Amino acid sequence: MGPVLKYCNQAVYPFYIMHQTILLIIACQVMNLNWSLGWKFLVMAAGTFAGCSVLYELAIRRVAFLKPVFGLKS
Repeated sequence: MGPVLKYCNQAVYPFYIMHQTILLIIACQVMNLNWSLGWKFLVMAAGTFAGCSVLYELAIRRVAFLKPVFGLKS
């Protein structure tokens, strides 16, 4: 297994846990904007992926007590 596949495989479960919360936070901010449905979808999809990525990389992987909470080996 290559390093990219190993990294992505470890990130799947934390992304699964975080994505709904992040998605709802972004959706609450975007839903009343006067944008087309396509722009709202793009902002929500990109924002959810970016938010999960940043939280995973900066918090979950680096803070020891968060690893087991998100299903990672410490």
